[in-house]
Amino acid sequence: MKRQTVRNLIILFMFLLMPLALKFFSPVMVLRSASVGVIAASTVTIIIMFFAGMFSGRLWCGWVCPAGGIQDAVAKTYHAKDSHESLNKLKYVLFFIQIILLVAFLYLSGTVQFDYFYNMGFGLTSTLDWIVYLTMIMLFFILPITLGKRSYCRHICLIAPVMIWGQKLGRKLGIKHKVINFNEDACIHCNKCNKACPMHIDVMKNTEGKLTVSSPECITCYACVDACPKKALQ
Repeated sequence: MKRQTVRNLIILFMFLLMPLALKFFSPVMVLRSASVGVIAASTVTIIIMFFAGMFSGRLWCGWVCPAGGIQDAVAKTYHAKDSHESLNKLKYVLFFIQIILLVAFLYLSGTVQFDYFYNMGFGLTSTLDWIVYLTMIMLFFILPITLGKRSYCRHICLIAPVMIWGQKLGRKLGIKHKVINFNEDACIHCNKCNKACPMHIDVMKNTEGKLTVSSPECITCYACVDACPKKALQ
């Protein structure tokens, strides 16, 4: 409980800082800068998150991401029925569309230059910034209510695919990071791990015949570990 309290406080605090950090993660900023031939901070973030996935899995999603805290709070309040896992593939489609548009905009601009702080400013400095920010806040509330736990993260987050691919490459290269181990002999099948998971992972299904939780949607938040009464998850 102490670990989960600390985790929730961190991601809620990051949510409050979101107006200051929005342009570092905004998919709108990726395309806006590309339309004038500039590779800016938001595009660099995609690369950084890929390497973060290689070395730490999706630890960012579970412990730092500002989108997570508010979704967790909403899901606990409304207990929405979770959507089908097939919707998880939507984020990959959206990511590829973003990359295609990024390349097209850079090509059509005629010249490509690197300017990390292009049109940056800190905070919400334009009407477009406010539109993007309020749209994202609306999604953080509406999606968990209608589609269930962290549905923004599971279905449409454009950072998630990059981290998942980075994590897979890291494993192939033998890069070790924190994983959740499973002791089948200690498990009593109480299902508390499934109920605790903020990503709606079927923990029991993902550990059948395996020693670790293998789902790419696992954000290493340890909610399942802390909920297990028999310490079958470590």
